Amino acid sequence: MMKLTKREKSLILLLIIIIIFWGINNFIFLPQKNKIINLKSEKVKYEEEIKKVNTLLDEYEKSKGNFNNLSNESQRLLNGYFPNIEQAEILYVLNELIDISNLKVVNIDFAETEVEEKSESEELTIEFMDTTLFYEGKYEELLDFISRVKKSSRKFIVTNLKIDRNEGKIMGEITLRAYSILDVFPEGENTINIENISKEERKNPFAPYNN
Repeated sequence: MMKLTKREKSLILLLIIIIIFWGINNFIFLPQKNKIINLKSEKVKYEEEIKKVNTLLDEYEKSKGNFNNLSNESQRLLNGYFPNIEQAEILYVLNELIDISNLKVVNIDFAETEVEEKSESEELTIEFMDTTLFYEGKYEELLDFISRVKKSSRKFIVTNLKIDRNEGKIMGEITLRAYSILDVFPEGENTINIENISKEERKNPFAPYNN
């Protein structure tokens, strides 16, 4: 058996140390390093995904908010129309306006229901009915009545107004146009419950209201 010199022993020891470090580096450090690199790469990937998800959520919330705003605005506009153009419904709404006004309405004339002309690009069908009220009273009472008509929860347009003076009072006629959008409101939806009309305390719709 050869006897190793001190130098040879030192070289062998150094070689063993190098082999150990090489093994540690290749079998422990490198896999851990690669794993860390992969984890960092996945982290970046997941962060990008989170950003995309947050962006989508923000867009969804904005879209939801816009949809709710449009839905509320659409509902507000639709609420101005009559679900059905029927004399009973129009008379009921006008009754309330007459009740809170001192203008005396002596007669009401309902015209036939008509369909508003529309272009080919329009999808909604709008029908209307003209209602003419023959009145008498004071000028201020007429202005007050017209103001209340404009503020009515249901859509009325003043299409005609005639005024004559007679012995310190005015008299004439005012034509109001009521609108309805067909096939928009749920079937059977009414502005009022027709059965309840007969239960109203005020029996005569033409009698003036007294405070």
